Amino acid sequence: MASADLLPAAVLKRKAVVYIRQSTQAQVQTNLEAVRLLRPVVVVDVRDPGLDHPERANGMDLEVAIEHVTYANLAAAFEKVTGHPAQYIDTNLDTYWRKGPLSSRGDVPAGYNADPNDKSTMSVRDNFTGFWNVWKHGIVERDYAFLDEIHPNRINTAEEWLRREDQLGRELGKGSLWERVQPENWRPDSPILKGTADRRKGKL
Repeated sequence: MASADLLPAAVLKRKAVVYIRQSTQAQVQTNLEAVRLLRPVVVVDVRDPGLDHPERANGMDLEVAIEHVTYANLAAAFEKVTGHPAQYIDTNLDTYWRKGPLSSRGDVPAGYNADPNDKSTMSVRDNFTGFWNVWKHGIVERDYAFLDEIHPNRINTAEEWLRREDQLGRELGKGSLWERVQPENWRPDSPILKGTADRRKGKL
């Protein structure tokens, strides 16, 4: 696939683009489609077409988040929004990678174009373990006061985001949030992760 196909005209016309790619070092050096996105970038909230005070964020590596939410609080928010019981069960990582839903894919490359024989290739296990641990142990920090300053109308709780997703799903005819997470209602546009949406296929 040519780099022009990876970035169609409709994408290039957008005022803001979130471009996320996981690659090996060799791919970073040879796959240069991201160069075409070099422009002033504004990180926008999913509810609002732009920041309230973009001049305060221009030129920044703007680190965003809704809130620091624990898994237990996320389960509580889900229960409150859907009206269905939800519980977070703390599972140690060794058990998760032996018996959890990703156990069969733990040792495959996290990036589906990555070469498993490349020493720099990261496995799904290492990728997700690192991701979960940096949040669990408070390594990641966000300046929520500053985010409120530049975007006071932003979504700032997990419950608010879940309520918005519930309402949006109903309006789009996809059903409530509870209905959408049921296995029998899984749709091609259901995945959140880009790799899952692509069914881990494609070539850069």
